[in-house]
Amino acid sequence: MRSYLPKAKEIVLEVLNKLGYSLVEIREVFGREDYLVSIVVWKSQGIKIDDCVKITRATLPKLQQDPSLPDYTRLEVASPGINRQLKNPSEFSVFKGRMATVATQEKSVTGMIGDSDENAVLMETDGILTSIPLPQIKSAKLVD
Repeated sequence: MRSYLPKAKEIVLEVLNKLGYSLVEIREVFGREDYLVSIVVWKSQGIKIDDCVKITRATLPKLQQDPSLPDYTRLEVASPGINRQLKNPSEFSVFKGRMATVATQEKSVTGMIGDSDENAVLMETDGILTSIPLPQIKSAKLVD
């Protein structure tokens, strides 16, 4: 089955950037009669239902009008949720300043997400910075 994700992602990112949101995750789901673009979005103040409505109203018409996407395109917009599993390294930069628990083979660290790059993430716990190499991370999730 052909993936339309690159084009859908291009459209979604254009709208989100204009509105001041970050894309956390995007996926596509093919139904019998429709094509669903499912996105998870974030901004530093958090995501409320009004944000999801605003994003849907700005994005869905652009997706539906693009001739390279299926005729019956739908959009699902969601927030990351309070206990979101961090699934890829780029999410650490999106959620910088949020509390998270990061587990490695040797230890588990709960603290505030600091700076991150393609190699490691800094976690701050009680004023102490701990650098955790990304390849050593077994699981990571947001906590409140």
